[in-house]
Amino acid sequence: MSSDTTIVDSAPAATLEERLRFAGASIARIGGLLIAVLLIAGAFAVLSEGRFIGVANLLGLLRAMSTIAIVGMGLTLVIVVGEIDLSFGALYGLCATVLAVSWMQASLSVFVAIVLAFLVAIAVGLFNGFFTTVVKVPSFIATLGASTLIFGVTLFLGKTQTFNPAYPTTGRPLDPGQLAFFTGLSNQALPFGFPMQGLWMLGAAVVFAFLLGRSLFGFRLKAIGGNPQAATLARLPVRKYKFAAFILAGVMACKPSPRNVTPNRSVVAVMSRMSWTVSD
Repeated sequence: MSSDTTIVDSAPAATLEERLRFAGASIARIGGLLIAVLLIAGAFAVLSEGRFIGVANLLGLLRAMSTIAIVGMGLTLVIVVGEIDLSFGALYGLCATVLAVSWMQASLSVFVAIVLAFLVAIAVGLFNGFFTTVVKVPSFIATLGASTLIFGVTLFLGKTQTFNPAYPTTGRPLDPGQLAFFTGLSNQALPFGFPMQGLWMLGAAVVFAFLLGRSLFGFRLKAIGGNPQAATLARLPVRKYKFAAFILAGVMACKPSPRNVTPNRSVVAVMSRMSWTVSD
């Protein structure tokens, strides 16, 4: 009887010890990264005579990093599930071009243009998921090829034109109400000069933290990425979850693209550099 009691009492202690060990390792890992960031920031602050850590510059950095962070959150899902997506950069540009062409050239409503951009992102996610999970092409190869294909489509649609809502290519001014709505998505003024992009980023971070850390969806993604064979034997819908990861990555790559065509910016695809340039 006493031996049974000993076994029951020792199980929670072992579990607590494992949790403490895991928490300590996580804190050490995050702490090391934080120290590295602080050292780099300190070096730039010294070199810039304090301007680097000024409020205006920090808000500007937050505005700039929000785009990368939002796209990276979607890409994280693909990595967690054991794949990779190299087409997100090209898709980011394609979504901006689809939105600009359909709104500024085809004279569609901005609301329809935004929906079209997200539908394109979903289609690209399905394309990547199909070739990765059904055709069994390695995701590195499939998405790298998709990136080149997407950039070609972007050049075909945009014809290397510069798009800016302040100067529509048709010569006709855009609807003021639609322009105000579109501008408010990223340029709306917030208290203390906090950028709207930062708010979008924080909101997305909360949602993705819940998805990966507290939901069945995130648990299954991790299980599939950790051991696909075991996940298949456990009857998890591996293919469906990989499709979902690629689709969500596409949607998140499309999400910040509208800020490329806000009134104080212009966007154009440059063939020689195979990249997107954004100029004030």
